[in-house]
Amino acid sequence: MNFFYKKIAADGFVKGETSLMETKDLDRLTDLIYNFRAEQLKNNNTSPFVKLVGRNQELDLLLEKLISNKYVQDTLNVLVGKDNLMMSPNARFSSPGDKGLELHQDAIGETGLLFLLTNQNPGSTIMFKSSHKFPGRIANKLSWNSNKLINFISFFSSSINGKKGDFYFWFHKTWHGRKANLDSENEHISLFFPFFPQSANRIDVAEENADSIKNTKNTFLKELM
Repeated sequence: MNFFYKKIAADGFVKGETSLMETKDLDRLTDLIYNFRAEQLKNNNTSPFVKLVGRNQELDLLLEKLISNKYVQDTLNVLVGKDNLMMSPNARFSSPGDKGLELHQDAIGETGLLFLLTNQNPGSTIMFKSSHKFPGRIANKLSWNSNKLINFISFFSSSINGKKGDFYFWFHKTWHGRKANLDSENEHISLFFPFFPQSANRIDVAEENADSIKNTKNTFLKELM
C-alpha cells in the first residue's frame, strides 16, 4: 500500500495526485454547470445542489471523461471494489451569504470523489480528520447542529483546499460539513460523486438514480448508476 492509500486510511480523505481533465474540458464543464445553475435560479429553485446526469449530452460526455479516467477507476477499484454503484452526482454551490452545513456523516459504505470546480483556498468543505475511525455510527447519537460550532471546529479540522481541477477521495463516514461563505464576491463550486460497493446492496440508490438514467443517453453513466 503506497502513501496515497495509507493517507486516506489514516485521515479519511486524501488529495489526488494527478490531473484529470484538460483545461478546455474543465472550462467547458464549468460553463455548462453555471448555465444549469442559472436556469435553476430562474425557476426560483435556490437549492445549493444541481443534478448533473441527463441534463445535456455534452455534459454527460464530460462527466464520463472525468469518471472513466484510469486513475479514478483504479482508485475506486481499491477503495470500493469493482462493479461499484454511483449515486447520481451533484454540483454544490456555496454562494456569498451561504450559512454552511453542520457536521454530519453519510450512508454506510459510501465513498466519494470530490472535485473542485473553482479555486478554493480556504475551501468551503471541512473534514474532521480521522473521525471515520470513531466507533459505530455516532451521527445517530450526537448532534452538531450549530453553525457556531462548525465555525469553531473549523479551527482544528481540515479545509478541503485546492485550485480548480483538484480533487479528493474520501470516506463519507468521516465527519464533514460546509463552512459559511463570508466572501462577498466568490462562489465556491464542488462536484460530488458518491460510490457504494456491491455489498452495500443499495436498491434505494438505484431507485433514486432512475430519472437520471432515463434522461441520459450515455451508456457508461447508465451502467455505472
